[in-house]
Amino acid sequence: MNMHATSAPVYLRVPQSQRALVASRPRVACKASRSRALSVRTVGEAHTATTSYKCFDAKAETSLKAEWDKRLAAMQAMQGFQSFELEETAPGEFTSKQTWASKEAYEQWMLSDVRRKSHFFGNIYQLQTKDKWSVPEDFMPVIPLEK
Repeated sequence: MNMHATSAPVYLRVPQSQRALVASRPRVACKASRSRALSVRTVGEAHTATTSYKCFDAKAETSLKAEWDKRLAAMQAMQGFQSFELEETAPGEFTSKQTWASKEAYEQWMLSDVRRKSHFFGNIYQLQTKDKWSVPEDFMPVIPLEK
């Protein structure tokens, strides 16, 4: 007897009160852009994380730059932050590089509410799980509504 839940997809509608929130914030991660983590390395005491981005149109570029401006302000308020660069390596291609005083300082940024909120649209975000990798038990995907 199979005790596992069915694998049929479940679609949840966004409540009317949340629709304005979903539409109110531009999303960087969309069909117009993509990102890829390049490297994370620790040299001596400093810890550096590098990520590349490919933007397929000007709107995605603008959203990417605006989002990183917000994140930079939040990172500067964190203890251990040393530097940040967002470099345009080719037309429509960017590389972000963050340097922290230690791996622990970088992990504090990665676990911060400010960073987690910056990765979700419409001010909707999930709390982090205890093991930091699993999907929360109360996870609710938000499926875009057809217009």
